[in-house]
Amino acid sequence: MKLQCLSTILITTVATSVLVTTEAQAQEKSHTDKIQTPIKFKEVDEPSLTIHFKDNSHPETNQYLANFFKAFIASNKNNLKTLLASGFVQKVGDKENNYNAFIKHASFLSDQLKSMDIVFEDVNIDSDGTISDIHTVTASKLDGTSVICKLYAFYYFDKKGKLIKIDESSVLLHGSKADSDLGSRTS
Repeated sequence: MKLQCLSTILITTVATSVLVTTEAQAQEKSHTDKIQTPIKFKEVDEPSLTIHFKDNSHPETNQYLANFFKAFIASNKNNLKTLLASGFVQKVGDKENNYNAFIKHASFLSDQLKSMDIVFEDVNIDSDGTISDIHTVTASKLDGTSVICKLYAFYYFDKKGKLIKIDESSVLLHGSKADSDLGSRTS
């Protein structure tokens, strides 16, 4: 009986020792993982951006559009500027923004939005490199209101591969009528 009792105590002690050691190793690994895992920082006051593609038939084009909109909404406009030709123009209906006005437009949205969610329903690329898409943007503004717009856009490139023109039409699906020009507004 004493032998069986000692045997049970020994097994319990070994099992407890293994559990304590395993827990200590897990905590150490967790701490090490936290140190080695890069932390992604978000710029202060930079809107969050979510992009979804329903059409995945042109993955390189989708990647270009994702990178373009990341640069567009970022607080720092340097990446956006590298994508645009010096003679760039944005046309939205009867409104036109040249290079400087487009940068101002992008900055205005970065300053006014809390978040932007873009769903690309259809993406195409012509043999000359022109991209056409249909996308819906849901934007949450800092004032707590939201806007949903559907856009039909064409992206034209110069011989160097820089974006020379965006020609788009937008329809306000939800939100204040005063925000119907949000796709080109500069102030």
